[in-house]
Amino acid sequence: MKREIPELAYLLSKVEEVFGRKPLTSSDFDDMTASVDSKTFQHVSTSTLKRLWGYVQPSPMPRMVTLDILSQYAGYSDFRHFCEELRTSEVFSSLFFSATTVLSRDLSEGACLTVGWAPDRVVELTYLGGDLFEVKDGGASQLKRGDRFLKSEFLLGKPLYIAKIFRGEDETPAYEAGKVGGLNLLKVSSKS
Repeated sequence: MKREIPELAYLLSKVEEVFGRKPLTSSDFDDMTASVDSKTFQHVSTSTLKRLWGYVQPSPMPRMVTLDILSQYAGYSDFRHFCEELRTSEVFSSLFFSATTVLSRDLSEGACLTVGWAPDRVVELTYLGGDLFEVKDGGASQLKRGDRFLKSEFLLGKPLYIAKIFRGEDETPAYEAGKVGGLNLLKVSSKS
C-alpha cells in the first residue's frame, strides 16, 4: 500500500485535520506522535509517521496496526471501518448532474457571453472562435480587459476553471472563479 492509494492519502489528510496542521518539521512529527498516543492510548513511532508522510524514505506498506491506530485517531474504529465509510461517502463519488450549459462549439464567432459569480462579479466575454474567449469587461473580477483564455464549456452553478490566461505576452497560473456557489449568471447575446 502506497501513499498514492486514495484511501491512505485521505486518511492522512483526516489525521492532519485532527492534528490541526500538516506536519512539516521533525518536531511536528514528534508532536503528532504525542497527540496520537494521547488520544488513542496506542503508540505510532515518529519514524513511522515520517515515512507515511514522505518526510523520509517512505515504506512500501504500512502495517495494518498503524492504519488502525491512525483511523482511531481520525475518529473511526479501525482502518476497515474507515474504508467502508469512505465507500459510502461522496468524497470519491462520481455523479451525473444537469446544469444549464453553454458550449463554445454552439456559439458564433463574435458572440457575447456574460458570466457572473458571488460576490457581485460580472464579466463580459467575446467569443473569438476555436474555444478562445477575450475579456471585454472584467468588472470587479481579477480578469482584465483583453485577457484571453481557452474554454469549451461554462456550467451554471459550477465554478469556472481556466487553465491559463493569456495576458499580453504573459500567461497567468490557473484561475478559479465562483469557488463558492459557482457561476450564478450565464447569458449569451448576439455579436457586440
